[in-house]
Amino acid sequence: MTGKITGIILAGGNSSRMGTDKAFIQFKCKKLIEYSISLMQDICDEVIISANSPQYETFGLRVIPDNYPPIGPLGGLEASLTYSKTKHNLVIPADTPFLTLNVYYEILKNLNGQSAIVPLNLDNKPEPLTAYYSKEILPLIWSQIGNSNYKIQDLLNEASAEFIKFPTNDVFLNLNTKADLVSNSNFPEMNLPNIILIAGNGRNYGKTFLACNIIKHLSTFSQVIGIKISPHYHEQHDQSNIISENKNFIIINEKSITRKDSSLMLQAGAKRVYFIMAKREYLHQALTAIRSQIAGHSVVCESGGLHEFVQPGLFLFVKRKVDLVKNQNLLKYAPIIVNNHMGICDFDEKRIGFNNDRVTINMNESNLTLKE
Repeated sequence: MTGKITGIILAGGNSSRMGTDKAFIQFKCKKLIEYSISLMQDICDEVIISANSPQYETFGLRVIPDNYPPIGPLGGLEASLTYSKTKHNLVIPADTPFLTLNVYYEILKNLNGQSAIVPLNLDNKPEPLTAYYSKEILPLIWSQIGNSNYKIQDLLNEASAEFIKFPTNDVFLNLNTKADLVSNSNFPEMNLPNIILIAGNGRNYGKTFLACNIIKHLSTFSQVIGIKISPHYHEQHDQSNIISENKNFIIINEKSITRKDSSLMLQAGAKRVYFIMAKREYLHQALTAIRSQIAGHSVVCESGGLHEFVQPGLFLFVKRKVDLVKNQNLLKYAPIIVNNHMGICDFDEKRIGFNNDRVTINMNESNLTLKE
């Protein structure tokens, strides 16, 4: 039996360092808390907000106040789990705009009856407010509160929580001050939740194979655009297919039927495919040039460098099963690692959906089946 998931957004902090309720502060294109709401709505059956102010009702979600006097995050977790109608619950802070689907995918992939699963960041520090909690952990929470112990770390120790290492700090970053808002306003420069970004260990690792499988799946219910990005320039004999060209990049509307990667994307079912030739420092410019053409569509993009400029809806990294990730710097973006073993990938593209111009992922499918 598949199990439903409740998403819990913890918004009960005092925001003392920000000087105002930071959840409502505009960051780039939307309020801070709206990043958390969108992410939880992509993967959870119900989303609730843990807060003690009716102001949060403006987001159209159920707001759960604390059952105990202000005791910090443990109080919000207790009230939310008490309300929750599901065994399985994912928790997210209201001030972490760089968290991605990938993090929660990895958490749930490791679920096997634990009462809590918590990421460890690059510095081996736990991130207990970006985690999984079973409703069955409630008796331990009540016991702690009864003993006036409000430390979540003690709860995790008592519950024998599982910790999963993520070699990054960036995706867990909280924006606590106005200086944080300014210093992180360009990381990453574009938030494009309609893009599935695929990178890998190098050539011939199965990136295009995976991209084409995803396109085939998505094209059954949405219009898909494929993008292939290369840092190498190739002479173009048919100038009619060039839609944008300058000294920094060339963008081609792929129409030929060949064995080229971009053509294979077209043959897999993409409505349009753009082949972009650009050095890494000009990728942002190139993507900006076609941004209006890809808006509103699901996009499958194969690129080794775009992650530096774009926060995609889903980031997949392909490698052979026996290999390590060559570019360790990539791991700070917390991609889903896809192992390709003799043409068979351990990622099921049929989990991927597309709704309201956002890539979604069904956490209740295949090996992510949750048992009640």
